[in-house]
Amino acid sequence: MKVSSSKEKILKKIREALSNPVPLPFPKSEGTHSVFQPQKEDLEIVFAEEFTKLLGKFAFCISEADMKRQLQQLLSEKKWVNIFCKEEGLLKIFDETQFPHFNKSSLADCDASVTSCKYLVARTGSIVMTSAQQSGRTVSAYAPVHICIAYINQLVYDTRMRLNY
Repeated sequence: MKVSSSKEKILKKIREALSNPVPLPFPKSEGTHSVFQPQKEDLEIVFAEEFTKLLGKFAFCISEADMKRQLQQLLSEKKWVNIFCKEEGLLKIFDETQFPHFNKSSLADCDASVTSCKYLVARTGSIVMTSAQQSGRTVSAYAPVHICIAYINQLVYDTRMRLNY
């Protein structure tokens, strides 16, 4: 089998380039330190500040009862009557007697959706949703208003802290 001359020329150039490495043009720019500022405040405060910068609304609740009270107040103020929620864990928390407007079937014409999340990323004010969740990722995108129920133990400073989805 005869090797073409153009192929041989390319392979020769590759071998030469590999045998004569080029020094990095900016050797000090390739550091091992993060370019992000380290955490200085409590995660809750960092998250709340960053999330509100993204025009998100944040409510800190001291207990589950406080969360229910604040959510009931929000629903009443906004006059929302069709709340989409299909996560069994959340539906147990928001029982039908207190929250009769919760449903599992009508995302298309809902006023808002309620979901959980995987993580809250404090540094960026982001909510991490995964397709493995019962609600998936689409509910937060299709509903006109997305309400995420999250807990302190879901807060991380950066995504590098939690890579195991």
